[in-house]
Amino acid sequence: MNQTPSGRTRRSTTPWAGRRAAPLLLAAAISTAVCLVPAAANAADQPAPAPQPTGRPVAPPPGPGPLALGGFFQVQEAEQSKCLDVKDASSAENALLQRITCKGNDAQLWQPTLLSVDGSGNFVYQLSNRGSGKCVEVRNEVASFGAQVVQHTCDPSRLTGERWLHQGEIPATGVGFGQLKSALDPSMCLDTLGQLAKVFPCASPNDAQLWRFQ
Repeated sequence: MNQTPSGRTRRSTTPWAGRRAAPLLLAAAISTAVCLVPAAANAADQPAPAPQPTGRPVAPPPGPGPLALGGFFQVQEAEQSKCLDVKDASSAENALLQRITCKGNDAQLWQPTLLSVDGSGNFVYQLSNRGSGKCVEVRNEVASFGAQVVQHTCDPSRLTGERWLHQGEIPATGVGFGQLKSALDPSMCLDTLGQLAKVFPCASPNDAQLWRFQ
């Protein structure tokens, strides 16, 4: 407080000025916040900008690749999920081939070797056994109805009987089933009768004629 010339006490007005300014500052702050919140909310609601085209084609995701050359695989049929096998794990010439429960032993492991691609787009394979080193062949190279399928020494002079056609490359292990057709007569497919492997006329659908490598 201050004394006036008349001796009266005069109150200072400065504190009241501060008190009047505080509500004004608070109102200004609230007004600013109200303006900013909707703007921030609107920005959050806006969708992300779409990617601009680059002019470069987008590559499709890779599909299953072909079997790696040099590998050995079980050849499993779709009907009973059994595997192509050399009977009694024999190494003899013309030993019978059969389908039995998959065991993964050498008598059931086969190496597909890609030989060529024919005019119809079929991939031509030779299948050799890991245990015996011999190849899957139609016996006596005669693809008649119900002819037996055996193992025979892999012989370049007998490649026709040892050639098997697959529509396209054999896919990566465990992917898809396909027919294996005899190059002696592409209308005849690797099949089974009971337990023994034979060739019969290709038919679809016929799970006994569908095989996959795994």
